Amino acid sequence: MAKSNLEPLQTDLKNLKETLESLKIPAPLGGELDLKVALGPCENLSRRLLADPQAPIRVALFGPTGAGKSKIFNSLLNQNLSPSGYRRPFTRHAVYFVHESHREAVGDVQDDKELRWHQESDWKHCILIDTPDFDGVEDLNHEVAEKIYLQADAFIFVTDVHKYADASTWNCIDRLDREAKPVLYVINKIKDPGPHEDFKNRLQEHSNSEKELSVVSMAHHSIEDASLIPPTEPGIQELNRALVPFTDEPIQLKVSAFRLDISRIREGAEAILKPLKSWQERRDQIAELLKNLRSQQGEQLRRHLESRVDPALKKQVYQEMLGRLESIDVFRYPRKLISMPIQGARKFLERFIPALESKKPEENQRSEVTDPNLPAMESILLDYSKEVEKGFTEAGFREEEFSFPRMTREQIHESYLKKSQDYRSWVQDQAQEMASKLTGEHKLKFLLSQVLFNSVIVGVQLHTGGVLTLAEIFANGVLTPLVAKAVSVVISNDQVVEFENKARERHFEVLSSFLDETHDLYSEHLDRCAPEALDLDTFEEQIEKFKKSSRNADREYQQFLVSHAEAPHSSSGGSRA
Repeated sequence: MAKSNLEPLQTDLKNLKETLESLKIPAPLGGELDLKVALGPCENLSRRLLADPQAPIRVALFGPTGAGKSKIFNSLLNQNLSPSGYRRPFTRHAVYFVHESHREAVGDVQDDKELRWHQESDWKHCILIDTPDFDGVEDLNHEVAEKIYLQADAFIFVTDVHKYADASTWNCIDRLDREAKPVLYVINKIKDPGPHEDFKNRLQEHSNSEKELSVVSMAHHSIEDASLIPPTEPGIQELNRALVPFTDEPIQLKVSAFRLDISRIREGAEAILKPLKSWQERRDQIAELLKNLRSQQGEQLRRHLESRVDPALKKQVYQEMLGRLESIDVFRYPRKLISMPIQGARKFLERFIPALESKKPEENQRSEVTDPNLPAMESILLDYSKEVEKGFTEAGFREEEFSFPRMTREQIHESYLKKSQDYRSWVQDQAQEMASKLTGEHKLKFLLSQVLFNSVIVGVQLHTGGVLTLAEIFANGVLTPLVAKAVSVVISNDQVVEFENKARERHFEVLSSFLDETHDLYSEHLDRCAPEALDLDTFEEQIEKFKKSSRNADREYQQFLVSHAEAPHSSSGGSRA
């Protein structure tokens, strides 16, 4: 049920829990960051806030595997409810001993097989829980034990003469002591007083409490697994008496556990936030590096292309113009006719003089427009890759965390060739379009120049006996270099410059897309390997809100419990003793 004074805490707890559940833990942090350190206490505190104020306390038997927890659990209740045996571990799930009147109090227990219902008045105000081990080989046992550890208001910690000195035993004891958990210590299977005294002395040395700690000794009994420790056993009797204060002070136990849950949530959330913020800073550092490198490499590329593109572009336009002007040249057929005997003679001579053989460019040969830029582009991209890798290392990423995607020269060349082909196609289309436009604008000028040019040729031929003209036709076959010069006069210089600027910008865009792809490659890899965990500012804000609403909440909770408390029930506890 909701408590009016605790509603702000409930709201902030709910928001914080939902945020925790939505967090995406980066893979490299998966081994060192566990959301359960905050989620478990959140679930437990939520259960307490919604629970009946008269709900019984929870007392859990805890201890290493094989210590005899289940046998002591059964012997306290004087009935075999939790199976015990020689196999280790034997108890593989928790067993709850719950009074019929408190069915709603265990709504968080999902498996009905774990619940043992009863109507015994002696145990009405206490849920006794037999817990799996925390030090065995079964991971599921550890998860169940941790869940019950958070739930429990008090503990019966059971060890034996073989396990009490183990490191795992003392790790758990240290945690109980650090969190000031109410606990009864039991050392089982005692044959002589030596282990009892040694265990008690060690407890006192480890404890932060100044008061003397008591240890219940349980004698060794050579009995079958299913048999119970006799009720006359002094250890069973002493343990029953020691449980009386727990049932006599339920409010104090609940408030203490409530306060501890709040502390766990605060510490757990902070423990999660800190590495995530550090991770986010590292991630943002890489993202900023990628952004800066992309800008720097773009400027470097632009400076390089300013001195590399121009000459070939103008030639491309001239070549297109020559082709179109040839098609409208009214004198081309007479020249071809004149040149036929000479062309035939040249092909005949090429068989014996290889130097005369015409060289045709290979289809896959790269254009002059783009070839000079490949080494520079390769250098830019490889430097880019090295700088990014260096940035990841400086940001604290390990190679095994990130699996850095290195670029190879082969990949660069393959992608560059494709982009160059696309660019050459664009240049050719643009040059053809411009040549067509210029040819139309200057067609009459060209025809007049051809009449004048060929008139000059006839005059030269008359004075030289045809030697010069035939030599030019032999060298070119269709148009002489003098015709090409005439064409250059026809072309508008301003229009060519405009085309060159447009082509240069297009070339920059094409190669810039190469840089964009490289940038996207690393950015996408960063997103995969280092995803955004969440809006950490919001997460931090929710932690602060929870801290604020949880201040003095234990007092409000205590007042609520007191206002709904039953009369003391020490008589029932005394009957167990």
